[in-house]
Amino acid sequence: MKINKEMKELVKFLSGRKDYVIFAGFGACLYTGIKCSADIDIFVPSFKSVKEIASLLKEQGWKQIKHETDNKYYSVAVLKKSKTSLDVVYSVTSKKALYSTKEKIKFNNYNLNVLSKEAMLMTKINQLTYIKRKKEKHVRDRKVINILRKEINVEKLRKLLNKLHEAFWTLGRL
Repeated sequence: MKINKEMKELVKFLSGRKDYVIFAGFGACLYTGIKCSADIDIFVPSFKSVKEIASLLKEQGWKQIKHETDNKYYSVAVLKKSKTSLDVVYSVTSKKALYSTKEKIKFNNYNLNVLSKEAMLMTKINQLTYIKRKKEKHVRDRKVINILRKEINVEKLRKLLNKLHEAFWTLGRL
């Protein structure tokens, strides 16, 4: 997979940290090879990590274009440089269930933390429920789901289902 200069910058930045796990399109691409857009989405374990990562990247020339939080269930910061973005997400579901599934994947000589295949499957199923999600993303999500469902460990999936916070089911919050 070819990535642009800003994506390379993010991969290098993330490989030096421990407090994140990649999910969404880039994470799915690492497992399936299905093309992703020029962005990276990460879960972090705390509200503090959202602020810290955003602050560090702003020092490196990234522009913060969004910060949203309810101070109870989630916090999201979106940073952008050129046409590349990074979404930094904290949520109760990610902390209690998804974050702990992280696995190491080597990409371009960097070790990256990525959601397990089981957790990636659940997040992709969740993303299919977004009413305003673009059609091309739905198509891509369905392809990822069809690949991952053949590769997952069903016992790990069952354990994960029991850990998902009610906000995952009732609010659609990852």
